[in-house]
Amino acid sequence: MKRIFALAAMSLLLSADLAKAQSFFADFAADPATGVDKGSTSRLRKVEENTGYLTFTSNGAEELGPYNAAVGMSLPDFAAAGDQFDAVLFISGLSENDEIELAALGLGYRLQVPDTGVTLFASADHGEYRLGSSESLALDIRGEQTNFAIGARRLAASENSRVLASLEFALRDSSAEALGRTVVEENLRLVRAALQRDTGQLFRFRTRLAISATKGLGGFGASAENSLLGSAPGSTANFLRIAFSAEASVPVSRRVLVNAGIVGQWTDDSLPISQRCGYGTNTYARGFDQSFVNGDRCLGSRVELAYNFKLPSLEAKRLDLRQGFFGIDGGWTEDLGNAVLTGNTDNWSSASIGYRTAIGDFLGELSVTHILDEPVGAIEQDATRVWFRLALRF
Repeated sequence: MKRIFALAAMSLLLSADLAKAQSFFADFAADPATGVDKGSTSRLRKVEENTGYLTFTSNGAEELGPYNAAVGMSLPDFAAAGDQFDAVLFISGLSENDEIELAALGLGYRLQVPDTGVTLFASADHGEYRLGSSESLALDIRGEQTNFAIGARRLAASENSRVLASLEFALRDSSAEALGRTVVEENLRLVRAALQRDTGQLFRFRTRLAISATKGLGGFGASAENSLLGSAPGSTANFLRIAFSAEASVPVSRRVLVNAGIVGQWTDDSLPISQRCGYGTNTYARGFDQSFVNGDRCLGSRVELAYNFKLPSLEAKRLDLRQGFFGIDGGWTEDLGNAVLTGNTDNWSSASIGYRTAIGDFLGELSVTHILDEPVGAIEQDATRVWFRLALRF
């Protein structure tokens, strides 16, 4: 039963890229140690005309993936001037039975308040899955997840800097079962505030600083405290966590860049799976499945040496990036434990080498990674892997 629960909980950890190839900077930087969910529209940016997205990646895992595909659409001025409607459909697979393992749909709406820099937003997504390895199929591990968020963002921008502040209220309901028995039944209610500051320009010295605070709330239909059916049994729904990041890209010459960054999270609570640092991302743990490296607390870093095979130009009419890179990442995680789960600490490290390109509306990345130090986890990791990410905007 311990493995059944671990796999069911791990299924809640797996996440996906949506509309871009992975770059150095953390994809969801305002909450830098936490990723986003399959089906989420939160990473779609404001566009000026009707825009579609197609993505195909190999960044899944044996249980959900390894191949992920998504199609998205953004429609500006949808119902009023300055608004935007977003939709995305996501699928993952294939299972040992050659079936889709996960399907998710996300919808989002945003409205700019004139002359204020404020954008109001609401988003919702729902996904259903069945783990697809031969062992998991025998246990019939399946589940579903629903998210809803409403909030506001305010952007203050100048020629060389952008400051983005956000405040949102979110609901997150998750459930999973194995052999017909419920093993996860979790309802979270939370409020989140974030601040992110970007400086610099593309191809020049750039920095990004971000911090966020997330508070779990009791009531509003939230799960009981220390529930045995939580995504992490015995964890608290009434939590507080602080996440932070600091990143920089430093041109050494016209062709060579050094990229470096740190991410971390601090809490005094035993957290639900979705609130752990590392959830939904492997930006700072490139050799591992997304979400494999996770913990209540964490501190991680990544250093990358990048080489531009084509000299960048700010005067070019379209983006033309052709870049090779080599990076090393590593860090520390801690699970605090509770009345049900034992606390522990662990370390991770991996190395990666690859090539990324962004030409016009196409983005792609191909990389090879090797695990140097693997933490304990529910799903066995391949020491050396080849990854690809493809995205097309139309």
